[in-house]
Amino acid sequence: MMSHRQSAGPRASILTDSRNANNRNSMSPSKRQGSSSPSKSRRQSFGVEAAEVSQSIEGAGKLWEEYFDRLGLVVQEQQGKRASFGKTSSGSDGSGADSKAELRSAEARLVDLRNQLEVELETLSPMFTISPSLSYHAEEARTLMREIEEFGMEIARARMERKEGVGERSGGLVASDVAGEGDQTSDVPVRGTLTTEEAEAYCDAQIVELQDVQEQIESINASVDQAKKELKVAMKEVDRLGYDRSREEALAKEAQSGLGNGGKRDLKIEEACRQNKMQLQTLRSMIGLRSLEPTSDRSLRAVYEPKASASGKGSKAVILDLRLREPGGRLNWFDISLVDAAEQDMSRARRVVNLPDGLALRLTQALDSNDLPLLVNEIAVAIQTDVL
Repeated sequence: MMSHRQSAGPRASILTDSRNANNRNSMSPSKRQGSSSPSKSRRQSFGVEAAEVSQSIEGAGKLWEEYFDRLGLVVQEQQGKRASFGKTSSGSDGSGADSKAELRSAEARLVDLRNQLEVELETLSPMFTISPSLSYHAEEARTLMREIEEFGMEIARARMERKEGVGERSGGLVASDVAGEGDQTSDVPVRGTLTTEEAEAYCDAQIVELQDVQEQIESINASVDQAKKELKVAMKEVDRLGYDRSREEALAKEAQSGLGNGGKRDLKIEEACRQNKMQLQTLRSMIGLRSLEPTSDRSLRAVYEPKASASGKGSKAVILDLRLREPGGRLNWFDISLVDAAEQDMSRARRVVNLPDGLALRLTQALDSNDLPLLVNEIAVAIQTDVL
């Protein structure tokens, strides 16, 4: 950029030339190189003045062209200066203060240059007519200076926004520290802090997360639908069981009250029970059983009626104790005891020590073959034949 002395050079040279011309015009005819013709001297002095003024104007135009060329070069370098200013502004506070001071000095210098340019134009305008090229360059210079001023305002605005952004970022960090790890917005970037590539990558990551969430929602919905179907089937089963329970309770109530056939007495069932009872009594009398009852879940006791003796005294009742391996399973052991017929307490029975060989063999075969009816019948026959 051209200095104050450089910009003032054309004006000083023009003023000096004009003073020299006036001095030559004021000289006497004897001092004008001995010329005796005033008109010739005036023409010569006029010709010399016009030539010098024209030469001065041409020199000033070249200087102004060089000035505007340099000014245009400065404007073209604004992109590089903007990047350099961005780097320096993102540094420490000291570099920011220095950049601010340089910016203010540059603005003051531009104001001074503009004032000097206006003064020079006002000084030159009465002396000669400004050429169209000079007017064009002057207008271009004004435009460039306005753009430089706007650029300075943009830089100031950017600095203010940057300071506000740093304050919001620090406030967000404090809020996230207070909220703890549960804050879901802690990973959200501050506005204006991402480049285009980083923003695209962040959006892609959010899209992937949304897709994962959508898949999880669909899976959960499918699980809920399956659970609803299973619950519906279970409710139907519960209703069926409730119906069966009600029916069984009604049947049990009828059985307890002795009623059947729609709330009336079931004579067929009563007749069948009566016949079975008579048959059991007949069989017990034929075999000679007084009682048949279980003593535990794996044992059974059968008491035979004693055979009447000739004297009617000393009759003995036979007791058969059976033991099973498991409830409802095979025969495991049997025992035969004798007790007085008049005795009511069957625990006082005494075991028969010696059994006839033939009876013992038949009873053992019946035990091995798990033939309970044969075992009971053999003892009944032994009682009737006085073997026992």
